Amino acid sequence: YTFVRNKNYHRRAPHLDKLIVKFYPDQPQALEALNTKSIDTLGNITLSDAAEVLKNHEITAWPVAQLTAVFFNQGKNPALKTKEVRQALATSVNREPIIVDVLHGYATPIIGPILPGSLGYNEFLKRFDYNRSAAEKILEDAGWKKNDKGIRQKGAQQLTFTFAVVDEPTSRAVAEKIVADWRSIGAQVEVKYVVAS
Repeated sequence: YTFVRNKNYHRRAPHLDKLIVKFYPDQPQALEALNTKSIDTLGNITLSDAAEVLKNHEITAWPVAQLTAVFFNQGKNPALKTKEVRQALATSVNREPIIVDVLHGYATPIIGPILPGSLGYNEFLKRFDYNRSAAEKILEDAGWKKNDKGIRQKGAQQLTFTFAVVDEPTSRAVAEKIVADWRSIGAQVEVKYVVAS
């Protein structure tokens, strides 16, 4: 598609004579067009491609209203119905390495499901900042003790659950860090990768 300057525009004329928008069937072809200078700019570069793109191009990050979150399915797992378990799991996740190492700084930690600047955002929600010792104490105080295998257990119930994750490189890398944090406090977590639909 080629967009040309509207000479009859009622305000000051646009600075560009024309703008050409090209579509590509997949990301590799779009990246090839960028590298061969067939195009001047490209949006939606994946984090896995960012390092390669940065070798020859400048990247300007634009905030996108996107939320990535963990949801606990309390209906399928009795252990996750316990408020203290959910609080301990939230407190045990160290978001900083996820943002720095996996997302290359292209993320901001938030609290709650509503993004800052959106209607209904509440900056005063209770925070569960990373504190592994506090997470372990929450579980201990609630009666979740480590068994001989290092898994938290309360009575006959073990802190065991499945973590479903979209099967793509960034989601996998984020999941690895979250699961490592959960396991460090005695949760037994199985990761199940699902195809995005």
